[in-house]
Amino acid sequence: MTTVYLTTADTSPWSTPADWPGFADKVECIGAGGGGANTDGASITGGGGGGGGYSSRTNYLYFTSPQSFQVGVGGGPGITGGDTFFGGTSISGCLVAAKGGTGNTTNSAVGGGAGVSGHGDVTQSGGAGGGATTSNTAAAGGGGAAGPHGDGKAGGTAGGTANGGSGGGAADGGQPGTNTSSGDNGANGGAAFDTTPGGSGSTSGGTPGGTGSNGSGGGGGHGTTPSKGGDGGAGNAFDSTHGPGGGGGGGGGISSGASGGGGNGGLYGGGGGGEGFATSGSQTAGSGGSGLIVITYTPGPLVTTQPSTQVVFQGQQATFTVAATGSGGLTYQWQVNTGSGWNNVTTGSGGTSTSWTSDVTTNSEANTGYLYRCAVTDSNGTTNTNGFASLTVAESSTLAWVK
Repeated sequence: MTTVYLTTADTSPWSTPADWPGFADKVECIGAGGGGANTDGASITGGGGGGGGYSSRTNYLYFTSPQSFQVGVGGGPGITGGDTFFGGTSISGCLVAAKGGTGNTTNSAVGGGAGVSGHGDVTQSGGAGGGATTSNTAAAGGGGAAGPHGDGKAGGTAGGTANGGSGGGAADGGQPGTNTSSGDNGANGGAAFDTTPGGSGSTSGGTPGGTGSNGSGGGGGHGTTPSKGGDGGAGNAFDSTHGPGGGGGGGGGISSGASGGGGNGGLYGGGGGGEGFATSGSQTAGSGGSGLIVITYTPGPLVTTQPSTQVVFQGQQATFTVAATGSGGLTYQWQVNTGSGWNNVTTGSGGTSTSWTSDVTTNSEANTGYLYRCAVTDSNGTTNTNGFASLTVAESSTLAWVK
């Protein structure tokens, strides 16, 4: 299997690689996380941003190059995360799509990217950004991104008289962030699907909450000399550096003075933590993690020389040639498209070899515009049909003009 990762650094459209077999085994999308809420000196504590949703489609994704796509950009404070989709120019007209998490602008809880709004055989929802009450100064944690193992989990709620921030929710079927209800200590982030603990809540003034790992949530910030919430953990569900990310921890707060900022959502798709209550010198809420596209395919034979277009006189023969490498002994089958789809050749010579030669051409109108390709199959049964060439049969005057 070969896996391709598309991030915000990649440019649409995506061109299939040389060993592309004609279809993907699986395409997966993670929406971007939403940003947590800034307090900006207002009389609120910040709620967390929602985690991005997840969608996948398996086994029948036949497509040709190039394919349009969009990888969602993580939302800044208060901004909703971008949608991620593949095989189209919008979320409503594509092969696979996942919604971004909602950005938070208040102290109320907000939703993660909704699975029902995505496209795929499997759709999961991102974790909700946690809410915070008006009776405390602590901020809430961001929601974790959804993934192949399950929904993202909600960021912790900051309630009661808490000054310490709540924990961020874990990604991909892990655990929700821990709530806070009193005291200055921050709460722990939610444990990851693989049971990796979340970031520890801060227990010392001025010390930020712990950073999550393996998709776990970030820990909440402290409420004495308010500190920042920890960042959500980067995901590892696909490989050591790619997967759905955990939500950022909420910042600590204080009734008078500067706040603790929210932790950023983890890559990929984690929601940002909220900013703690502040009356001066405020920091900022956490931003959401960007989205991700994952394409998995079984490499087919690598065609090193494609057939080239042929122009011949009436009465001559045309020869098309292909060269390829691959697993085990390769087999070849030449095919023709006369305008109604591809069929195996039944005339000429060499139809199951690296070169096929046509019969003598007699009629330019009957043969001109025919398309030819070679289906190359390896010992695993994977076939590469990329590339084709056309045939033009010309009278001598026409051929002279072409030259």
